[in-house]
This record gives sequence, C-alpha cells and structure tokens, in this order.
Amino acid sequence: MAIEFGDFVLDEGSYQLRRGDSVLALEPKVFDVLCYLVHQRDRVVSKEELLENLWPGEFVTESVLPSNVAQLRRALGDDRRGRFIKTVYGRGYQFVAEVRADEVPAEESRDEPRSLFVGRAAEVERLTEALDAVASGSGRLVLVVGEPGIGKTRTIDELGATARQRGARVLVGRCYEGEGAPAFWPWVQILRAALDDRAPDETRADLAQAAPDVAQLVPELRDALPEIAEPGNAEPEEARFRLFDGVTSYLLARASSEPIVLVLDDLHWADKPSLLLLRFLARAVRDARI
Repeated sequence: MAIEFGDFVLDEGSYQLRRGDSVLALEPKVFDVLCYLVHQRDRVVSKEELLENLWPGEFVTESVLPSNVAQLRRALGDDRRGRFIKTVYGRGYQFVAEVRADEVPAEESRDEPRSLFVGRAAEVERLTEALDAVASGSGRLVLVVGEPGIGKTRTIDELGATARQRGARVLVGRCYEGEGAPAFWPWVQILRAALDDRAPDETRADLAQAAPDVAQLVPELRDALPEIAEPGNAEPEEARFRLFDGVTSYLLARASSEPIVLVLDDLHWADKPSLLLLRFLARAVRDARI
C-alpha cells in the first residue's frame, strides 16, 4: 500500500518514506512506529500497545518509544501542535493528518517474507474461523502449540492483523520467564491496554461493580477514578473468586462494544494464578465476542 499524507508518501512495499524525489532515512523501528500509527489513525494508540506490538518480548527502557516518536517528528518536520502525530497525554499517540491511500489486492501487495508463511495456511484458516465465530457472538478459546521457532508468534501476528482490520481490539499479555514478575502479570498488561484507550466515563460504565476488583491488578486505575472503593474483607478463596468474576465481568462489558482478541503469549511461563483466571474466563465466553 502507498499512503500519501501532506507532502509525504509512505511506501510499505519498498519500506520507504518519500518526500518528492527524496527518500527520508528512517531507522527500522521509527518506520514501524509510523506505519502502525497510520493504520490505527482512527484512534489513540497507547504506549503499551506500541511496545507490545513493535518490541514484542523485548525488555526496553521507558524512553525508547518517546525517542522513536521524536525522531519521527523530526523527519516529518512536525510542530508542537502535532500536524501529523498528536500526543494525548496520559493516553498515547494518534496520527491526525489527512491520508490518501492507494490500495492493491492483498495477493499482489504481499512481500517476500509474507509469502514464506504459506506453510501455516491451515492454522490461519482455523484461527480466522474462530474470529468469524467471535464476531457473531460465539466466544472461542484456541491454544497455539509447538516447538520453539516454528512460527507460533508469527501465526498470532497474522490473526491480530486480521482482527484489527475487522474492527476488533487486540490485547496482548506476555508471560515472563524470569524471576520477579508479579502474579497475574499477563493479565495486568491486558487490563492496562484495555483501560488505556477509554475515556473515564466509558471506563466507569464498563467496570460498574467490578471496579474495586480490577483496581487490585491495575492500582493506577484509582488515579482516573478516585471514587473506587476498597474491596471488602473476605476469605482468600472468596476474594479470589470475586477478583476473577470482576475481571471477567469487565472484559465481557468491553466486548459488548467491540470484539476482543486476548493473546496470552508464552503461556508455558505463566504463573498459576494467571492460569486459573484464564480457566475462569474461558468458561464465561461462550456467548461473548471474546
């Protein structure tokens, strides 16, 4: 696809950003940030989503994304008002320039690396069928398994790209192999991404009575909604049930406004509480767009 905005042409096929007859020199990640923001230009993209999709599985400093955005703005000659990229403080970034796009059929636009993916056509077809079912209100749980290096992440990336094209929200949580990760870590990432792109009033409506439970996993939620009450005292088993029920209720509410694809990557590294929450949620998505 060749995408035009302002004086620029973004040519993803040749991996170039051009201005007139000149090709602008962009580092690969800077180019990727631009492409992602352009394709998601109808909404604010959270910092967490950009990091999860463009630096998957990598441990990077907090400055890496602002640094890449700053380089991109310099290349575009963007001003503080954000002619091209707007910073929505506390939320993320949005591409705001008017876009003109010339699309070619998907078969013709695929570059060589994508053509090598034909060996996973059957798996992608099954995942796409599951996505079709979810769009019609019939939830699905799919496990993608296999030896390291056979293309599991690439397969899920293909699903995520298709889901976004169809208007679904893709939320990614990555399990951590090393020591020190808190309980429910992949769910914390998922909830942060889910909460980050909603206005406070929408979040308040989605959470309803589940707010105190979700805030246990995402404490910063109380900064946006200071009225959230503390969870009441309960025995450990009852408290865990209420937490699972609250997270599930919130995700079901979110899915009522848009289909949701939850990705828990490297599930074999997940902590036991995260697996128990997954099992609880899986039983509740039969009639949900999740």
